[in-house]
Order: sequence, then C-alpha cells, then structure tokens
Amino acid sequence: MNIKAIKELCHFAKEFCSENNIDLICDFTTNATLIDKKLIDFLKNYKTTFQITLDGYRDCHNNIRFNKVSKKGTYDTIISNIKEIITNLPNTYVWLRINFDNNTLKDIPLILGDIKEFNRKKCSIILRKVWQVDIGSISKEELSQSIDLLIDNDFFVDYFALPRLSPCFAERLNQVLINFDGQIFKCSTIDSFDENSSVGCISQEGKIVFDSNKLSKYIIKNNLSLCDKCSLYPACYGPCSKNSPQEDSNFRCLLSNLGLSKEELVIYNFKLNLLQQEI
Repeated sequence: MNIKAIKELCHFAKEFCSENNIDLICDFTTNATLIDKKLIDFLKNYKTTFQITLDGYRDCHNNIRFNKVSKKGTYDTIISNIKEIITNLPNTYVWLRINFDNNTLKDIPLILGDIKEFNRKKCSIILRKVWQVDIGSISKEELSQSIDLLIDNDFFVDYFALPRLSPCFAERLNQVLINFDGQIFKCSTIDSFDENSSVGCISQEGKIVFDSNKLSKYIIKNNLSLCDKCSLYPACYGPCSKNSPQEDSNFRCLLSNLGLSKEELVIYNFKLNLLQQEI
C-alpha cells in the first residue's frame, strides 16, 4: 500500500468530484495490515468502503497470510485494524470477506467470537469458496449452518444475495475498471490486464476511448432461454458476460457453484430481507 500515492489520488479525486458535483466513494480492497492511525485520520474526510479478507481462523489464516519479513501471522492485526476503521471512520462500510473450505466453515464460530462487537450497520460478511476447491467437496450442512449462524448474529451475509442485477461492478453499463496504466476493462477476473484484454484506454485529455468491437461482447449479452424460464429471473440475471456461453447446451447455472438448491437460496435471501429491515 503506497500511502503517499493514495493520499494524492484522494486529494485529486475529491477536488475533481467537488467541481463536477459528483459523489466520491473511496473503495479499498486491502489486506488491512498497513492501515494505521495516520491513514485513518486522513480518511475521516472521505466516504469510504473496504473489502478485507480472512483466509480462515487464526492458525489457518496465519499459515497463508503472514509478514514476509517477520514471518508473523496477520490475523490479529487485521481484526484490530477493522475495529479501528469501524470505530473511527464516521462514513465508512467494511465488507469482511471470508474465503472458505470445509475446515474454515468449522471455524466460523471462532471467527464470529472475534468480530461479534463489530457494528452491524458498518460491517457485513462476504462468504466465498476457495476457488481451487470443488463445490462438491463442501459440506452443505456446514455451509448452511455457517450462513445461519452469521445471520442469526445479525450479520448481513453475501453468499449470492438477491436481487443481483449485475454480477460485478465492472459489468454495469456506466462503470469500468481503470488500470494503473490507463487501460480500461469490463472484468475484474481476467487472466491478464493487458492491451489484448482491454476495451479501451484513457486519452491524454482524460476521456475514455472505447474499442467498440471489444466492448460489444460485454454489452451484448445472450438472453439465454434457460434463464428466461427460471423462477429466480430477473432477480438473478445469470452468469456474467465473461462466463456466458454462446449456446444453451454449454450453460452452467450459477447455482451449480453455490452448493445450495434453489429453495435453499430463496430461504437464505428471505432471512436476509428480514434482517435488513431490523438493522
């Protein structure tokens, strides 16, 4: 995390947005290990959101994420810094992402013990399966119990929360992902952020110049008949453009990678809606 660069970008963005009547949100995807009091004090004048990741409970997380110099695990530092963010930033929201496999799911009660004091109005949970793990190996019982436990403790849990009108921010019509070199992208999970994958670039005048041919494959999305017939449509809008097949025969429903039936997904979302009314 280049603190100096972050401050310069925030200053510039704030002035530009103020001059053009634009609402600025500074959104950080970070491991949170370098966040300190000075940065928090600086960000008090900004509207902020954070996505911060845990790779399981303390021992599991620390085996994966540790300081490269001291070799010390980062779990406790992350928990402490999230507390500082929530407590000291008046206009912020934290999405705590928990990457899970079966072992991680068993430790959700322990993680909950460390985050139970977090302000529910300023913090929610994102549950995401470790991508290397096949969903078929995940215990449906452990998954359902983990989701229910977090919701029962008043945490909003994003495990494919509906309605979901766009799979990700980059899919939205009026949003793009801008790389550090000025290249423009419409996907945040591509293999390489290079010119071949970009859909345009930022001109010297600061305007977005799109490559219409590349952009069209993201905008013109197949209206798959299988989605049209589904009872979840259009609350679920199907796969993203990157994963949308050209033929129905190659279609793979998003549910197939969640480990939940359609009925279980509906019940989960019903509980979320009840919780949102209470928070």
